[in-house]
Amino acid sequence: MDILVRAPSPGDIGWLISTHGQLYAEQFNFDQKFEIDIAKKVIAFLESSYDFNMLLIAITDNKRVGSIAVSLKPDRTAFVNFLLVKTEYRGYGIAKKLLDKVISHSKNNDIKAIRLETYSCLENARRLYSKYGFAMYKKNAAVEKYGQSFDQEFWEKQL
Repeated sequence: MDILVRAPSPGDIGWLISTHGQLYAEQFNFDQKFEIDIAKKVIAFLESSYDFNMLLIAITDNKRVGSIAVSLKPDRTAFVNFLLVKTEYRGYGIAKKLLDKVISHSKNNDIKAIRLETYSCLENARRLYSKYGFAMYKKNAAVEKYGQSFDQEFWEKQL
């Protein structure tokens, strides 16, 4: 499967937001507040002034199949967000390709650590992060959000 990773073009931002909402509702029974929070985070990301920040869309067969973003934090760490691969395209290395781009971009910009937020219910994502050398450094247990209860986890990888 050929996977193209590119910067966003018209329509990609709405796709990213709606796909997050749709997949998290289907897979984790999250309510619409999740999609609203994703929209707010995407807007904040896009309004950020750091040149380092990067949003990528994965394309295969002329279809959007995945996304990832990385942003610069004031402490010169990078923060990964919006990593998503549509269910039917999982297992083809798309998430790996997206993460590789973000890690390479971070290393090329002298970033020493990459952080991310995830939830205990995202078992596949957590396995992927662990394989990449990320480790949990903070956990908020039994968070009640989006109509569900889960642990909110913060992970970090040293570069």
